[in-house]
Amino acid sequence: MQFDKSESVVIYHSFVTAVSQLLSPPYAILLVMSKRKDAPKTQIGLDTAVYCQNEFCGLTAYLIIRPTSWILTHIVVKPAKLPAISNRIDRLVPISHINKIADDNIWLACSIDNFAKLPPFTETLFTEISASDYSFMEYGFWAPLNSNQNWMYVPLIKYNTPSGETIISHQLQVEAKNGHLGQFKTLIVDPESFNITHVVFQWGHLWERKQEMVSTSIIDRVEGDTIFLEINKSDFSKQ
Repeated sequence: MQFDKSESVVIYHSFVTAVSQLLSPPYAILLVMSKRKDAPKTQIGLDTAVYCQNEFCGLTAYLIIRPTSWILTHIVVKPAKLPAISNRIDRLVPISHINKIADDNIWLACSIDNFAKLPPFTETLFTEISASDYSFMEYGFWAPLNSNQNWMYVPLIKYNTPSGETIISHQLQVEAKNGHLGQFKTLIVDPESFNITHVVFQWGHLWERKQEMVSTSIIDRVEGDTIFLEINKSDFSKQ
């Protein structure tokens, strides 16, 4: 029997086609997974410039997160000194108002007039206390309202944080199981879903600052102004 070289080429191509068809679904899945793994991430931190459309409107003063699912829900913007913003009250801005995050800036979809109408992040309330109660001195302010000075109003700041959510501020610290790691710097988020993937913190001396990041998957809890990790300091480089 004479072997035809052209038949071998046909058989070879048929074999490759069959194998590629069999492997195409897993390959497609791996391709999607690789794309998800390499999905673009962006940093969002405090003191970040915020623009209302094309006009500068302020800086981020706080970040509001939902720690149970590690998602960014709001940013708090401290308004700029602009004639268009007469009332310089920190504004609570939902992430639905964020149009994009680019070049270390945040761009809102709303106009500066609509920004000024967003709900305030803080409110000043006044509570009545007895003038004989010297605990009011911790507030550094008192105002007697009657001639006998038997009682007075003391200002209290109320934070309008949504229920179940946590404020991220400059005071936020990062702690391992066996000691302090550093101070919060920024969040790494998915710019589409605003899921938080990592927390960036800085450590070191004033003249030699370094930045590191930890995955939210190893965060145990957030209490007050502290993030507690599930690892020891010696395990940090392995995470």
